[in-house]
Amino acid sequence: MIEVSWYDKETEIVLWRFSGKWTEQEYENASLEHWALTMPDHEAVNVIVDLRQGFGPRNLIKLVISGFRSPRQNVNQVVVVGSAATWKSLYNMVTHMIGKQRIQLHFAENSNEAERILHEAVSV
Repeated sequence: MIEVSWYDKETEIVLWRFSGKWTEQEYENASLEHWALTMPDHEAVNVIVDLRQGFGPRNLIKLVISGFRSPRQNVNQVVVVGSAATWKSLYNMVTHMIGKQRIQLHFAENSNEAERILHEAVSV
């Protein structure tokens, strides 16, 4: 399952929370939910992607590449929460294949670290 909601009351951070096994269709539905939340009222948002409790389908790399090829224009920073080393390795492999991406992507082990990263990125 993938849940998409506001992380904060200021509606500046969108939370994608993955739990259990999820499907490509659930990913596409979550993308539409993200779009509905953030358009047309928001110029740009930050995103926390919480992958600590979820695991994806066999075509996960294909979905990651597809997501990078059609990035949301209204996304500034993205923090992936979970096994940071694993997700960073996947990100490095994908960017090696398709090139560097426009969106700033960061990795964190927990929500507190994700908040700190976003706060520092906004303060710079």
